[in-house]
Amino acid sequence: FPLAVSRLLDFKGHQRQGAQALFLSAAKTEPASPQTDITFPLQHPALVNYLKQRAIPYSLGRRYLHEVVTRVEDKEYFSVGFKNDSNGFATRNRYHKGNTGPQDITTFDVGNRGTVAVFEGFFDFLSALVWFGLEEPRISTVVLNSTGNRKKAVEFLSQFEKANCFLDRDKAGMECFEKLARIDGLNAVDCSMIYEGHNDYNELLIRKIK
Repeated sequence: FPLAVSRLLDFKGHQRQGAQALFLSAAKTEPASPQTDITFPLQHPALVNYLKQRAIPYSLGRRYLHEVVTRVEDKEYFSVGFKNDSNGFATRNRYHKGNTGPQDITTFDVGNRGTVAVFEGFFDFLSALVWFGLEEPRISTVVLNSTGNRKKAVEFLSQFEKANCFLDRDKAGMECFEKLARIDGLNAVDCSMIYEGHNDYNELLIRKIK
């Protein structure tokens, strides 16, 4: 844990401290540095390469993602950002997974109220588009951006007859599916068997391409 926190402090632009310094009283810690986030069209070579590593073509990434630049003191950090319905962003880069701005789901409403697709993260949503050779979803779609946003999705999902769920095949993903079906009362269908043997849709896509 001390090593993990030390490395996180490195990422945020702080000088690494000894492990013992991480457990000093609050009075002895440095105040948090001011942080600002700015968004641009996706173009940074490191981020384009990151998308390539995740098997997402730049043309699709440019359509759905932004370049989020986080400035802390005199340092800048670049992430790909996926916009949510509250104008916040789910952010990712090779070393970081987080959010900036308000956390929320991302919805794509195509009008039909038959079936809706539910994805846990935006890389899985983009991977499904790649898998089926699409530029945009053919049915209404919800990207949770985190299983913690499940309740925020229920009002939108309850409008549909069936919810096809493409969640991670891990404890958090399976628990989220069970809650959608049993607690939220949705006609939820587990579609994760498509990538059985893999944790999620993106992992399947990466391995198939390799």
